[in-house]
Amino acid sequence: MTRRLLAALVLWIAAAAGAQAAEDLATILARASPPAGVVFELFKLDVEEVRSLIPQVADHVETLRARFPGLPVAVVSHGNELRALQRKRAGDFAQIHDQVQRLTGTADVEMHACGTYAGWQGIAAEDFPDYIDVVPSGPQQIRDYEERGYVKVRL
Repeated sequence: MTRRLLAALVLWIAAAAGAQAAEDLATILARASPPAGVVFELFKLDVEEVRSLIPQVADHVETLRARFPGLPVAVVSHGNELRALQRKRAGDFAQIHDQVQRLTGTADVEMHACGTYAGWQGIAAEDFPDYIDVVPSGPQQIRDYEERGYVKVRL
C-alpha cells in the first residue's frame, strides 16, 4: 500500500511540475475561438471511478465538438482508473470499454495510458486493447499536448 501511495504521489508531482493550469469546460466553451485541442487528464486512486469518468469525457467531447466542430481531443489516464482499461477487465467494465472504443473510433479521440504507472501496477503495455495507446509517461504526454497548444482539463 505504501508503494502505491508513493507512486501516486510521484506521478501527481510530475504532472503538476511545470504544467499549465487546468481549465474548466465552461472557460473553454466561452472562448471566441477554439484552442488547438483539449486533453483530459484522468488521475484517480479508485479504479471504480472510471465508471463515471469515461461517460463524463464522452459528454464533454460532445459538448466541445458542438461548439467547436472537429476540435482535437485526447485523454491521458495515469492513475488507478487505468486498471479497468486492461483487456482482461473488459467483462467487468464492458460499458466503459464500449464507450472508449466509440470515443477512439467514431469520435476520433486519442486515448493514452501511462506505461510507467501501469508497470508499477504489474500491467504490461500488451495488457491493454489496441484502442488504447500506451505511452511511456502520462505526465509527459500531457506536457507534449500542452506544448502543441492543447488545453488541459483535469477530471
